[in-house]
This record gives sequence, C-alpha cells and structure tokens, in this order.
Amino acid sequence: MTCVICQSGIPEAGTTTVTLERGTTLIVFRRVPATICPNCGESYLDDAVVDQVYQRPMTPRPLASRSMCESFTTLRRRVHYRRSSGSGSYAEPPLA
Repeated sequence: MTCVICQSGIPEAGTTTVTLERGTTLIVFRRVPATICPNCGESYLDDAVVDQVYQRPMTPRPLASRSMCESFTTLRRRVHYRRSSGSGSYAEPPLA
C-alpha cells in the first residue's frame, strides 16, 4: 500500500496518538496500534482498532499530579509577573 497523502511512502506498523472531541470533552488515546507512513507521518487505523477506540468507556482520569499542577501554577505566575513588569530581566514575583 502506498500512502494516499504523499503518494511515495510505504506505511509501516507502529503506534500513534488519537484525539477525539465529544461535546466539550477532549479525549486522547496514546499508543494506539496503527500503520504509519515514514515519509509524511500520516497514520492509518484498522477497522478493528477504530471500533475499539469508539467503544472504549470514557472514564476521565487526572493528567497530572497535584504537585505538577502547583508547579505549573507557580511557573505561570512567574511568566505573568515578568511580562507585567516590562523588564527584560527575570525577577522573582512576590509570594502572595
């Protein structure tokens, strides 16, 4: 089979990430078996895999631990402080 997108690559077995949107929810499936074109990166899913993805129960799970979320919040505060201070140098924001 030749890739239908680039017309030159021959897809090989591998894994990909599938992203679905259902209403206001974004669902990400990682390490999904697929056939992937080494030339352009286009991925092809078998019918059986597509059926499994669509029929899989959608139970939410946390993406990050609490400490990671707190670290991200601190980083965001620092970036916001740096932008609002107008200086090109980095300054530690006051702790609130």
